[in-house]
Amino acid sequence: MNDKISVIVVEDDPDLCETLVEFLTLSGMEVTGVNSGLEFYKVVAQRNFTVAVLDIGLPDQSGYVLAEYARRNYAMGIIMQTAHGEAEERLKGYESGADVYMIKPVDCRELASAIKNLSLRISGAGNDNSPLVDNNAWRLNTKSWILL
Repeated sequence: MNDKISVIVVEDDPDLCETLVEFLTLSGMEVTGVNSGLEFYKVVAQRNFTVAVLDIGLPDQSGYVLAEYARRNYAMGIIMQTAHGEAEERLKGYESGADVYMIKPVDCRELASAIKNLSLRISGAGNDNSPLVDNNAWRLNTKSWILL
């Protein structure tokens, strides 16, 4: 079983895409970089990803459309990164399905941390039948929602 976080980066700037792919790979993730919406659709049809990092201003398709598609069809986290920092743009990003909206330039360390945290939430870490609180006095059984 492969425990690596699988990430697809969709960025039309080839240098930035390469930088992100390299940094995230060095951070221990399996990363695929693509430069267009069409490439995104082709790649996600062939394999599963834990998180998608989407640029909004792509040459052939808006990142908002890709986010809506990913949200409807896959159980992956969505991080949007863009130069568009206005409130309306951020709201549109979240309404399209983004879990995280980051304004460029994005620090690669911050992006890697966001991906790791989002991946933990998506993978259901801590969502087994173990108690949420257990200090030898109280225990919550999350399967039956009983406080013991």
